[in-house]
Amino acid sequence: MAFVPRGHSRPVVLYDNHHPKGHHKHIGAQESPYLFFDARRLVLDFNRDIQLWKQARGWPQ
Repeated sequence: MAFVPRGHSRPVVLYDNHHPKGHHKHIGAQESPYLFFDARRLVLDFNRDIQLWKQARGWPQ
């Protein structure tokens, strides 16, 4: 799942899963592991990270 805001050419929030890393996420340039539980939790966490990214930059919610 990726969030690419208008004016950006790359995702600023990206949830990813590939070998050999497994589940992980990228917020800006920072990468961290992500503990997958279920699809509902994934969507909630993804939307929360988008809101936090926007809030940190003074973007409208």
